[in-house]
Amino acid sequence: MDTIKIGEFLKALRKAKGYTQEEVANQLVLSPKTISRWENGIGIPDINIISAVADFYDVTVDELLKGERYTEKQLQLSEQTSKLKNDNKVKVIMNNVIHKYNIYFISSLSIIGGTLLLAIIFGFTINEVVAIFLMFLGVVIGGVIIIIANSEVKRILTDNNEECLEEGIKKTNREIRRRNVLFLDLLVVTIIIELITFNIFLIS
Repeated sequence: MDTIKIGEFLKALRKAKGYTQEEVANQLVLSPKTISRWENGIGIPDINIISAVADFYDVTVDELLKGERYTEKQLQLSEQTSKLKNDNKVKVIMNNVIHKYNIYFISSLSIIGGTLLLAIIFGFTINEVVAIFLMFLGVVIGGVIIIIANSEVKRILTDNNEECLEEGIKKTNREIRRRNVLFLDLLVVTIIIELITFNIFLIS
């Protein structure tokens, strides 16, 4: 890090604004000696105040630490890099959320389907009451698992509720809603099958 270059940059920024060292010191609640030391390359603003100094001079912290303003091309590259990082973060979060939801989704359908199969077997071989209980139990457990899945999704998205990720969070929510609709459709089909099976038990 070139403190001399940073100092010259700070000095040029101050002069461009038409301030004296004393005026800058008053604005930043510092001593004029501190401003002088920075401009002479004897140290740089510490981490507690560097953001305030950058804001005061209308530059970024990166520009301040490099001792020069970004060119238009550099700014575009920086924005593209930042967007790429955000896009990658969105993909990671979306994949994580959907992967977790899918685990719950498959578990729920497996329980509902498994209990339905057992209910059919028990209904024809052992006891219709046990079969009906298994049907009901499978649907309830499956529903509870999906409720837990949606709570987990909401928690993850809330933890990552950053403005730059807003579009990604909306996409994730849309994808989860589609999966919830699919689950409800499958649940309705299952209930219809269970009602038909229940009627068969009654007839037999």
